[in-house]
Amino acid sequence: MEHSEPPPVIALFQVVFDQKVGYTTAWKRSLPGVDLDGVEYKCLPSGLHSVESDLVYFTHGPHYAGISAFAQEEADTQHRNAKFCAVGALVQLSYGTLGRSWLHVAELSRLAKQLAGNKEDAGILESYWERHEEQGEVQSPKSQHDLPGGPKRKRGSESHHGFMLDAGGVQDHPALYIVGISDIPLLSSRDGQAGWIATTTDDILGEKDQLWDVLVELGKGEHGSQRRRPRIRTSNGKMIKASQRDLRRYRQLRGELRRMQFIRQQHQDSVDEDRLNDQDDDRHALRRSSTMLKDPPTEDEMRNGEDEAVEPVSWTAMAYDSFMWWASAGEEDTFGKEQDDADRQLLTDLPDIQSAMQEAAFSSHSAVEEDQLHGAKEVATVLTAYFHRITTLVIQTLADIITDADDGTEEGIEQDVVTISAEEVNRMGLDVWSERDMEFVQEMTRLYFGREAEIEGAQDIGDLSSKVALVTGGNAGIGKATVEALAVHKPACIYICARNLPTAQTLVDKLQKSCPDTKLQILELDLASLESVKKCASDFIAKSDRLDLLFLNAGVGTMVPKVTNEGYEVCFGVNHMGHALLTQLLLPKMLQTKEHDHSADLRIVATSSVGAYRFAPKAGIDVSQMTNAKAFGDGLMARYGHSKLANVLFTRKLAELYPSITTTSVHPGTVKSEIFERARQEGSTMMYWLTYPVVALTGVTVEEGAKTQLWAGTAPGVKTGGYYEPVGKPVEKPVFNDSKQVEALWKYTEHELSRHGAPGWPNL
Repeated sequence: MEHSEPPPVIALFQVVFDQKVGYTTAWKRSLPGVDLDGVEYKCLPSGLHSVESDLVYFTHGPHYAGISAFAQEEADTQHRNAKFCAVGALVQLSYGTLGRSWLHVAELSRLAKQLAGNKEDAGILESYWERHEEQGEVQSPKSQHDLPGGPKRKRGSESHHGFMLDAGGVQDHPALYIVGISDIPLLSSRDGQAGWIATTTDDILGEKDQLWDVLVELGKGEHGSQRRRPRIRTSNGKMIKASQRDLRRYRQLRGELRRMQFIRQQHQDSVDEDRLNDQDDDRHALRRSSTMLKDPPTEDEMRNGEDEAVEPVSWTAMAYDSFMWWASAGEEDTFGKEQDDADRQLLTDLPDIQSAMQEAAFSSHSAVEEDQLHGAKEVATVLTAYFHRITTLVIQTLADIITDADDGTEEGIEQDVVTISAEEVNRMGLDVWSERDMEFVQEMTRLYFGREAEIEGAQDIGDLSSKVALVTGGNAGIGKATVEALAVHKPACIYICARNLPTAQTLVDKLQKSCPDTKLQILELDLASLESVKKCASDFIAKSDRLDLLFLNAGVGTMVPKVTNEGYEVCFGVNHMGHALLTQLLLPKMLQTKEHDHSADLRIVATSSVGAYRFAPKAGIDVSQMTNAKAFGDGLMARYGHSKLANVLFTRKLAELYPSITTTSVHPGTVKSEIFERARQEGSTMMYWLTYPVVALTGVTVEEGAKTQLWAGTAPGVKTGGYYEPVGKPVEKPVFNDSKQVEALWKYTEHELSRHGAPGWPNL
């Protein structure tokens, strides 16, 4: 049989929609032993009432590939204004990839279109069957539920309008193409055996996370601001995003493809435009591919979706970039340039990019359709070659690292654990700042080479396995983002202090799926009530035998004038007094932790703000007005800034008195958090509308906002007593070092807490 000839079919069928029984097989022919059970569910596209025509590829059992052409015609309201049918065929997989079933596309599409208007015309189906019926023997499948075997690894994954693949190789993950609800028994039966890769149009399969390891969810095809980036998540709920280096490489690759497309388009524009419109259904399927020939998204469209698809810049990367800019006096970043040059090397000498440039001037005689087909093939070839290069780079670099490690041992004994440097990760083409890339290197080393890998300087956040952390306001905003980031690193326990217990429980439920090894506890805390603070501290002390990290994160913003339960101006009472009492009550537990574990790295981080020096009264701390709801007159921002200045001065004194604890205050940046919306809801509408435009235009996400306090709470070399702005930038202001104000605030705080029954500062 010529390679260009369509392969013989072992089954041909027509599927229609019956008002009484639903989808049904109206006509079918097959060779003996070929079971067509379930094809009616596999061969129809998703949302078929809104689809004019479509092609569906699928597998049917271990030996057969299927292709179905769908078409619909207008009808009356009884038929929901549409008549539709699908005409499909099965071929043997032994003829090649998908059994080369796509060579039947043109004929099946014509049959489907003709039968959509007259589904009773079975003669044309009989004729097609007689011409293409398989004449040889058909392989007998072992079972309709068999998939190719493989190593006993966790099952593969499945996609919603996309594909899924876990860490195993492609050989262990046979392509099933389209799967649906009817395939659930088949997919479930392979638990613990060979993986697989497939697409689906049934959303319900995306909810059955016991079936798959990784799910790729593609958007619905919207454009502009409505366009949704692909989302990749694991069965335990973890989102997988592109690294910052992936994003840079994506832009480089897209630029090359657009350059290639531009060159080819110049040629196409010279062809008679009438020929562009004179197309019929005999075209090869690739020529009608809306995916291959669709213009890539605009730069604005891509940037609109980057937060969804790309990891935010890590705080270590920010700190490194800031330091290098300062150290080099603004000169070009050599490390970044080397990375960029290495990534561009992946694009050099890709044959189809070169051929597009060379052939454009000599192909004016080509038909427009052939030119489009050639362009689509070029894109597919370039993408395949590009990703082959990336894969080769990773595996070859890993192989060299492991060989060198073994050669360095006595008699070349294999090392069970291999140390990989950040420079070597960079050579692989990966992002040294991306935690996910570090995990990927470790998984690849384990899977391909059977070794464990330790990455030098791999993590933003170090080992937290024995640490206990407490985060106030940990149920929302940057507090929630802080809890989520810490949970990934499996601390001994995270205590989430919150007023709103249902939202805290929602967060715990989510994290128990994505971080099942991390213990999470909820403590009720209302910082506007010192009695609530006492109970929260008492509950914590009863439950935990240590405390390593204390994040004084919760706070209120520009609210209408009011006072706390004990009569303090609300910003000062919540942001400072409540946290001061909590710190005093928990300090004995932290000091006890240090006494029992001399290596314990204890941290207290107070979330302050630039308001500490921009909005606070020029005179600084004025405790005489702290029982006045309208302290500083109508200056809402002055009250907020005053409380944030108190955070800075309070941590300065703590750092002086307790040098065994690294105590800092931080500004998270202008963050798009709930604090501004909460201010509006509580009546501070004027200040909300004054601040909202600035926040909307310049604000960062809560994940970005959490980075500075995560850095202060976990990074090595943090100087105690410091005030830091994003990320890790120390800032000094004269008011921060005013010892008179520090002492005045400390004395007032100590007196007021004692008046409300506090025990006093320990070991003083």
